[in-house]
Amino acid sequence: MSNIIRINREQMAHMGPQYCFKYGSKNFYSMSMRSEFKNNIGRCHLCQITKQPTTLPDGVMTPLPVPREPFSSIAIHFEEPFPSDKKKELTLVVLYPFTGFTYLIPVTQNITAIETAKLLIEPRFAVHGFRTCIISNRDR
Repeated sequence: MSNIIRINREQMAHMGPQYCFKYGSKNFYSMSMRSEFKNNIGRCHLCQITKQPTTLPDGVMTPLPVPREPFSSIAIHFEEPFPSDKKKELTLVVLYPFTGFTYLIPVTQNITAIETAKLLIEPRFAVHGFRTCIISNRDR
């Protein structure tokens, strides 16, 4: 059985006990086959250092569109740490990518979407108008 496991392990490129057992059980069967695979592969150095990735592969990066006119889009970024004044822990950075014009607004750690919208609508959108594109780094 150890020769079957060794050959199977080499054919599966040392991908670990689950994959090797699944592949080997298509052609062979033994009552103690699962434990034998687990023990044999547990002693194999290459099997221990070869791991399957647990995350999805990275997607294709798409660049952001370039604004065609001033103040048509904004980028919002929550920056930390901010020198705390016991009330405000973050800085809300509002950047107009086309012009580079920036607002720095101190905010609390648990600011909500509604509070953020109020900070943007009242003083900023009143001056520059509403945006066609808002880019943010906070998705909660």
